[in-house]
Amino acid sequence: MKLLKSIVLTSAAITSFSALSQDASKEMAAVQKQLQVMTNIIKSSINGDNKGFGHGSSIDAMYLKGQGAVFTINANSYRIFSHNMEIITPVPPVAPVAPGVDEDVRIEIIEAQEEARAMAIEALENDREIVYELHEQQRDIARDLRDVEREVRDIEFRQRMAEKDEKKELDKAKEQLEKQKKALKERIIIVERKSKDLSAKQKKARQEQEQRRQKQNDELAKNLTDTLCLYGNGLRALGKNEYVTFVMKNAGERAGRGYQDRIYVYTHANVMKCATDQIDTAKLLESAVTYQF
Repeated sequence: MKLLKSIVLTSAAITSFSALSQDASKEMAAVQKQLQVMTNIIKSSINGDNKGFGHGSSIDAMYLKGQGAVFTINANSYRIFSHNMEIITPVPPVAPVAPGVDEDVRIEIIEAQEEARAMAIEALENDREIVYELHEQQRDIARDLRDVEREVRDIEFRQRMAEKDEKKELDKAKEQLEKQKKALKERIIIVERKSKDLSAKQKKARQEQEQRRQKQNDELAKNLTDTLCLYGNGLRALGKNEYVTFVMKNAGERAGRGYQDRIYVYTHANVMKCATDQIDTAKLLESAVTYQF
């Protein structure tokens, strides 16, 4: 009797576990489907009139049990196809295009990336050439100036022991050398000024470039948040206490030779509020936990 009771209980436990597993599988399937749909919506929403971004491999999605949905967006790809496309240094490598992309779109993406890279390289090479030429001029002038100063010192030494007639000739020679010396010093000032002007110009260009980059990243963050407010109810399979996270690759501050990622974490509850017009995009964006990593 005890054995029969034990078998019945075990069978009931197995049945219960099997039911739970099936429920969990259905839940995961629902989440996976909604993530795929939302990924396509995000691609379409932030693509706008920019050809190519929505068709590439620039957005990935994953689900973390107990944490929520995580969408990873390559901010560089967004900038490549922005109306206000700017070249960001250092020169980025050409990113691979995902397999399965329409061939015409693939060619368009690659050509745009190659063109952007070529423009960046050309601009950098021009600057390098100018800097190199200025440095060469500075070295040449400095060498000529040292030669003239050495000749002046030689003349001054000879003047101390020269006869009256010879002194006159030496005075004339020294006068000519002093004129050369003055002209060389003036050339040094001009070249140094050009070098400083170029440095200031490059610094200003980098600052403006960084401002444009940050503006585009802010625009991307707002577009993503707008998308959540418009279509966030499509993520209803997420748990009430879970989150929706956007990881914007290369959208943060410079770190070494690259850039940090900018991360936005929204509570699922706030996403649902925005999707049902209880709060607006600005409030949802303000509610996000934002950091760089």
